[in-house]
Amino acid sequence: MKKTSCGILGALALLAAAQPARAQGTPISIDARVGAVLPFGDWGNLARTGTEVRGGVTFHASSIIGIYGGYGWARYDTESGLGDGHWTEQGFNAGVNARIVPRDGGSLVPFFRAGVIVHQLSATDAGGTVKGDHKVGVEVGTGVEFQVRPRITVMPTVGYSQFDPGVANFDVTNIHLGVGASFRI
Repeated sequence: MKKTSCGILGALALLAAAQPARAQGTPISIDARVGAVLPFGDWGNLARTGTEVRGGVTFHASSIIGIYGGYGWARYDTESGLGDGHWTEQGFNAGVNARIVPRDGGSLVPFFRAGVIVHQLSATDAGGTVKGDHKVGVEVGTGVEFQVRPRITVMPTVGYSQFDPGVANFDVTNIHLGVGASFRI
């Protein structure tokens, strides 16, 4: 969590120091994001706050609509009293994002995204690793793009995801807090 906090603070410092730039017309971007994952509900009783890494590609169908796809990985320690182990969540995500582009060409662009995830939950302890099946779930999120160079944007984000891992009587329900970067090719 300490490393995640330092990364988020560093990204915010970069946002404060950056100069506005105009958007490029290229239709494809490569995206990366790191952040904290906050489990809640029954899942929050089993896992502690985790860290995540995500990567993907977005096709910008217009200046407003984009179609994204990618892969994500998150790791959580088990809640105290449950033994010495960890959980791993990983899988694919795909969906649509919508940007609210300012008329004046400003460098702050709010966005919203919604999509489908196909994730797998694994539990690891001294006895080994147990993997669940890949299951379908949903994700939604929002954030603000801040253009730091003509092809590079930085994005603080917040999101929600949920899926049924199929291995127990609970859903994996998370709040995601992160910072990402996007490079238009």
